[in-house]
Amino acid sequence: MSPPATTVVGLGTSSLVKLPFLFPGLAAGYVLMTSPQPKIPVEKHSRDVRPYERFFSAALSSVSKIAKTLLCGPLILEIAVIIASHCSSSCISQTLLGNFVHGSLTLTEWIALSRPFLLGWGLGLLGASLRYQCYRALDRSFTFELATRNDQRLITDGLYGYVRHPSYTTGIMGGVGISLVHIAQGSWLRECGILQTRAGKALWTLHVGVLAFIYLGVLWRTSGEDEMLKKHFGKDWEAYAKRVPYRLIPYVY
Repeated sequence: MSPPATTVVGLGTSSLVKLPFLFPGLAAGYVLMTSPQPKIPVEKHSRDVRPYERFFSAALSSVSKIAKTLLCGPLILEIAVIIASHCSSSCISQTLLGNFVHGSLTLTEWIALSRPFLLGWGLGLLGASLRYQCYRALDRSFTFELATRNDQRLITDGLYGYVRHPSYTTGIMGGVGISLVHIAQGSWLRECGILQTRAGKALWTLHVGVLAFIYLGVLWRTSGEDEMLKKHFGKDWEAYAKRVPYRLIPYVY
């Protein structure tokens, strides 16, 4: 059986070759959707925001947990299927493969590295790594809810020296990358027939819907967040916004 046209043959076509890539991808998905700080109580959320932002901030903690499950769950199952396919004599492996391979068990032979997978993997890890830098830069001030602290500092260097909301840019980049990992040629979801099942289609629709809700929400949030920071920091923020005029993408937006 020859590998798919986009399989990276030079790195080997065995599904085991994917494992060193899947584990970091799993870590990236976790970082992207895990708040570095505990959830802020509703009464401490910023009040000077639009009604939609109040709803979005209240919902984001729960929705991000769903998104984390949708980003990480398929990677965990792909790792399990790969290991089980190489230990197929085990009763546990047979049960797992019987439940998570839709069709002939030989379909697992098509799980392999591919160029689209590597593209998504690279975007996912880069996005997660840069987003983690934002967590560290803002420290206790980085929360999923829109709020300011009395002792909060205005961060203007590092990634914040290029755009005013780099955590949103990197979060979207990382989430899109990991999503591509899920459906790229050579992935478990695609090659083992999961996306052709009703459950698979429903979960993928949920996946797209949840990420769209989060990403459109943070895009909408940027203007309100700018207003909140301007009110909190005053002239310091105005000088910063003049020096860094772009919200999300340098020289574009």
